[in-house]
Amino acid sequence: MTAGGDHVVEAMISAEDRGFWSEPGVSVSGTARAVWSTVTGQQVQGGSTITQQMVRNYYEGVSRDQSVARKIQEIIISIKVDQNESKEWVMEQYLNTIYFGRQAYGIQAAAESYYHKDVDELTPEEAAFLAAAIQQPHPFGEADVLDSTEPLERRWQYVIDGMVTTGAISEDEAAEMEFPVPEAERPADGTDVSGYKGYMLQEAMNELERLGFTEDMVQRHGYEIVTTFDEDMMEAAHDAVEETVPHDTVPEGVNLGMTTIDPETGEVVAFYGGDDYLENQYDTSFHGAAQTGSAFKPYVLATALEEGYSLDSRVDGRGPRDVQGSRVQNAGNDPGGVMSLTQATEESNNLGFVELASEVGFENIRDTAYASGFPEGSIDDNQLVPVMPLGAVSARPVDQASGFGTFANEGVHVEPHVIREINNPDGENERPEVESDRALEESTAADVTHALEQAVNSGTGTAARLDGHPAAGKTGTTDGSVAAWFVGYTPQLSTSVGVYSGDNESFSIPGHNISGGGLPATLWNNYMSRAMEDYEPGEFPPPANEGTTENWAPDTATQQPEEQPEEEPQEPQEPPEEEPPPEDEPPEEEPPPEFPPPEEDDPEVPEPPDEPGIPEDPDEGDQMARSED
Repeated sequence: MTAGGDHVVEAMISAEDRGFWSEPGVSVSGTARAVWSTVTGQQVQGGSTITQQMVRNYYEGVSRDQSVARKIQEIIISIKVDQNESKEWVMEQYLNTIYFGRQAYGIQAAAESYYHKDVDELTPEEAAFLAAAIQQPHPFGEADVLDSTEPLERRWQYVIDGMVTTGAISEDEAAEMEFPVPEAERPADGTDVSGYKGYMLQEAMNELERLGFTEDMVQRHGYEIVTTFDEDMMEAAHDAVEETVPHDTVPEGVNLGMTTIDPETGEVVAFYGGDDYLENQYDTSFHGAAQTGSAFKPYVLATALEEGYSLDSRVDGRGPRDVQGSRVQNAGNDPGGVMSLTQATEESNNLGFVELASEVGFENIRDTAYASGFPEGSIDDNQLVPVMPLGAVSARPVDQASGFGTFANEGVHVEPHVIREINNPDGENERPEVESDRALEESTAADVTHALEQAVNSGTGTAARLDGHPAAGKTGTTDGSVAAWFVGYTPQLSTSVGVYSGDNESFSIPGHNISGGGLPATLWNNYMSRAMEDYEPGEFPPPANEGTTENWAPDTATQQPEEQPEEEPQEPQEPPEEEPPPEDEPPEEEPPPEFPPPEEDDPEVPEPPDEPGIPEDPDEGDQMARSED
């Protein structure tokens, strides 16, 4: 092995230690930064040379603790190695022991795991990918299934640029290279990742990485990892999906995700991420996301309650109506009416919630969603528009289970997680404490739950009703059947079900109604009926019935829109001596003075959105303007 003679070697040097051939085996400045970070309690930073990394991996007596003592020990041994061994020897041991992710130790194992080939068959761009993976092995290990590889590509490009700088490749060669997405992961010998097991392992490793425990640390040093998954519930989730909608009947590109969380602890006790990890590593519960439709409305309701309004407050749910140039209608072209917030939730009235959102404030609604469980940054500023409650906001099933879990847990949000314990060889649990915060007042959570109970008992979500257990929940459907949701909870468990298109296209599944009250609610019922078998019936807290009763409706005397056709518009349309039959009247009458009469003759056909308040994608705009339930 000689300097500059091997693109695999040069890729490693570019990624980890560009002064490897000419500089000492210990980086004084890098080590000083790491020691200072440790002494001051900051996160331990990088700065180790290839020699220092090799020492940690090659010599068993060297601890991997994040401590000053370990750093000093590492430095002493590295100096001795640098004095007594050649650079080629150090590089060889490094390449044979470094961890690349996918349970691959050493460059040969990495080449086989990522590209299904021997190391001497790796291309320069593939070698650069593996070198880039050393710092973040887990995300690079999932590069074949991630929605976006942009952060990984930036790291890979850094390595490519370094190879140009060191002369390993030319600028022209670098310009022609493309990011080499790896092959699908093969299970390691003796590791069973079939069915849902692989998804469990994947999410456990993802969380460990976020908590600062790399795969390498866990693999080398004997940590015992305890997850939150309940085996019986995992089986129940998988069986319920297969029995309700068999995998071979689901069209390609259509995803089904389901997540169950214990609201009190935040533990993810079960989820459905796919039929078989060996066939598809894309996790539809933790990776996949879709527009929420009307399943976003409870966050609007919670915002109103937090601002001091009561469930008896009244909104004008009559439609259709023009909102920022777009025609907004209730599901099924229902005329709606003036109704309480409870009734608007039960019926999933679109116009009433559009009005409510404008009254309580879009930024406040976003804050409520974040506090309840949506990831920070997941709701863009351009989604803070009047039709926000109709659910153009996208979420993962795990986000929705967490958000509704906050309602179930009397307003306290507990961070959703899949790792319960990280026990070191001494039996000490090193898992950081799970975060929890009061997101909503108890009275708010109780009143939201009361309204969502009505949605299940007599509203759009009746297919989800459970025998022997109270349930609260909300349906959600985007226009055009691009996504459908049912998210609901009992006092003990919060479960979300999302069925959605991965390419934002309409779809159908033979024998199933693709609406929130159809397939998702049916599946939720089939699964939760099994999941709740070992639980005693619980009780939701009674509604608080607090707050000020506000009447946002312009004229309560006109709260029954079907009475209007018998009045004003009759005279210009028929001779005075003849009374027009109700069924022959135009379907749309002149609204109250506060709402100008619409221009078109057929209110059942919504106009395409074309104003600034609606997203640029016309499909998304149509979905926003009309939530199906």
